[in-house]
Amino acid sequence: ALPISLMACRVTKRGRVVLSGCVHPDYRRTTSTYLAGRSDMSVQEVGVGDNGAADGARIEQALGDDVAAIIVGYPGFYGALPDLAALAELAHARGALLIATISEPYALSVVEAPGALGADIAVGEGQALACPPQFGGPGVGLFACRDDRNYLQQLPGRICGETVDHDG
Repeated sequence: ALPISLMACRVTKRGRVVLSGCVHPDYRRTTSTYLAGRSDMSVQEVGVGDNGAADGARIEQALGDDVAAIIVGYPGFYGALPDLAALAELAHARGALLIATISEPYALSVVEAPGALGADIAVGEGQALACPPQFGGPGVGLFACRDDRNYLQQLPGRICGETVDHDG
């Protein structure tokens, strides 16, 4: 979720991210550790609801005009499905983005796609779709965002060299 947090801050020109406790603990630790060293960005973690999903009331309390994005697990780390449509409405009303993190890609075969429910960005781990890494090996990142020029120009990870858009 780390590069996506940075992308959300660039798209919205804001510096705070609200991170739900239903996001995979490894994703939360990485995001919090990285943003802790930056003076222009911060992360605020909020707890989960009684059902193990993102807690809309806690997220709403944490929202302010400086929030770039709300990040939630879909499904959450504890298996519960958050109400992405309600969270998207809440985020968009405050000018923030909704980011859905997917740590188990097979779950997407039985639930509605995050984008259809209003998520602006969806990221996940795709290693479960491939052969297991025998001697360590890399994970397989999955990434999707709105088909909008403002989003597409802020995609992280130009790993294949220099790129240009249709305007040069």
